[in-house]
Amino acid sequence: MKLMHWGIVAGLVIGLVLAFGSFTQLIIVLFFTLLGAVTGWVLQNKADLSAFIADRRR
Repeated sequence: MKLMHWGIVAGLVIGLVLAFGSFTQLIIVLFFTLLGAVTGWVLQNKADLSAFIADRRR
């Protein structure tokens, strides 16, 4: 399984653990799923963050 998929699964599980019930909690689950997907995407080197990191060091 690709890292992005693991990130999505991890975000979904964390979101479900933190919130289980109403519409607001559904938004929390979607947020953590998105956060997990982005984390997996970055770890899989699909995003080139070197320019951003180099600018932050100056």
